[in-house]
Amino acid sequence: GYIIESVHECDFLFSEETDFVDQPILDRWKVKEQSFRRTDRLIFEETTDIAGLAQLPLRDNWNLEASSSGQYQFQYAVTD
Repeated sequence: GYIIESVHECDFLFSEETDFVDQPILDRWKVKEQSFRRTDRLIFEETTDIAGLAQLPLRDNWNLEASSSGQYQFQYAVTD
């Protein structure tokens, strides 16, 4: 696996009236620092099914229409 660490600098432009669905707000994105590491060992392991999270009725933002998802509506924390 690979480990990539980086520091980014971003500028966003929007007003209170901005409709985030209809227009871009990211004005500038610059990578300030980055480092790459490689290992033959497993870095992460998918544990959603093992932990039973796949059976919970959590809304999947990847499958929702943009108008259906609420920004910061819920926050979930999971520890391995």
